Amino acid sequence: MGGGRKLRRRRVLVGGREARFDNKRLRARVAYLSQRPYELAEGTLADNLRALDPAVPDARLLEALDRVGLLAALRSRVVADAGVLDLPYGALSRGQARRVMLARALL
Repeated sequence: MGGGRKLRRRRVLVGGREARFDNKRLRARVAYLSQRPYELAEGTLADNLRALDPAVPDARLLEALDRVGLLAALRSRVVADAGVLDLPYGALSRGQARRVMLARALL
């Protein structure tokens, strides 16, 4: 799927069984992270994390940032955790922005 090898068959195996993409459970557990993800350059971290689901609570956003190893670095820029989510997305390095997109995939 990463493009390293040409596929001979157009199927994906998960745990040795063919994955059916109309399966709701599978879609809930699989995320795709594009090389060119949808980003709101003028928005905040919270705006970008909530781009696909506006109802995600702040606590889950912070947990996702922590899981990708970004929360500690961002906390050094602000006084409180709420300030992390208000940081401008455009002020992040490209590497940090990629981690935010990974965190969004984990939500």
